[in-house]
Amino acid sequence: MPTIRIILSCTASVLVAACGGKTQDSTEVVGAALNSTTFRQIPLPVAANGEVPAAIGDSSAADAWVVGTFTTNPGTTFFTLTEHWNGSTSTIVPSPNLSPLAVNQLLAVADISPTNAWAAGQAVEQNSGTHPLLIHWDGTSWSNFPSAPDPNGSQQYFTAMTALSTNDVWMTGQHFVGGVGEVALIQHFDGRAWSMVPTPNIPNALPALAPVSANDIWAAGGSFILHWDGSAWNQVKGATTPGAPTITSLAAVASNDVWAVGVSHQAGRHGKSSQLIEHWDGTSWSLVATPPASQGTAGELTSVAAVSTNDVWAVGFLTLPDGSAGIEHWDGTSWSLIAVPTTQPPTIGQINQLSATPGGTVFGLGGSTTGPEFILSTDG
Repeated sequence: MPTIRIILSCTASVLVAACGGKTQDSTEVVGAALNSTTFRQIPLPVAANGEVPAAIGDSSAADAWVVGTFTTNPGTTFFTLTEHWNGSTSTIVPSPNLSPLAVNQLLAVADISPTNAWAAGQAVEQNSGTHPLLIHWDGTSWSNFPSAPDPNGSQQYFTAMTALSTNDVWMTGQHFVGGVGEVALIQHFDGRAWSMVPTPNIPNALPALAPVSANDIWAAGGSFILHWDGSAWNQVKGATTPGAPTITSLAAVASNDVWAVGVSHQAGRHGKSSQLIEHWDGTSWSLVATPPASQGTAGELTSVAAVSTNDVWAVGFLTLPDGSAGIEHWDGTSWSLIAVPTTQPPTIGQINQLSATPGGTVFGLGGSTTGPEFILSTDG
């Protein structure tokens, strides 16, 4: 499998061997992994108090965006946050807001090239509710861009974006439809304008979106999975799970190789939550065994990214006993839990989001135990 660039510069097999020894305690595991890797932490520039990065997207190892929100007056006004990675440094780039009085929040980003990127989310105003927030990057600046008119709905917001090309971009979210309620929302950009795409009335936002090709795209949220076949979105039955599933992220390698991760909640007051990993083999979705849980590791995965059939990564609430972050890896046969080493303080406490480039680079968005956010990048 490819080597890893900035998170880890060695093969996963070395890391699995370093982290999987039954006789090693967590300190020895992290130390062994650290000795086998070179690890690079990239601190994000601080915009202001209350900075909350929410999503990361990239087109290459030298072109990535982190988007989210920040505030100069906590509890009142929040502004859009966009930060760009050029391969060596990360800088804050000014970005527009829908309203100076709203909570302007970017929740998703799709990076096509250094001169073409999209970001979307929501603007929430106290007196007028939730409005769709959509901005576009032209290589020089970000500008507001109109989303598709929504004649039968209101209270729109977007949670995921993906781009196959300049004239084939998708975004998903949720809106309120009179007489129906809050249901999934999907829009498409054809190179000129955004349009509404008919979507099954499922009562969930769609935070997960992954394309295989223009005629093969997956979206998911809650327990619902949708598939685009080039002409329509259709609901597809997911894997049978022991609890109620919540899918948070998707990653696609091929038409017969798609991953979904999240959490499964068991019913009852004392029902436990456990990691959820599902796989699509071209015919059906099935459960895949998760790594043996380490002490102190919680049961929710928040993001998955795929480089190849035998090189898939997942992150979430994976905190090891020593307080360091964990990351899970699929090598084509099984999933393993790997300790993420750090070469300097502060220790990475959690990795929340992943994004993989066509060239094999994987970026991760996380944070330290003291609060600052970091980009963790890997290179195939």
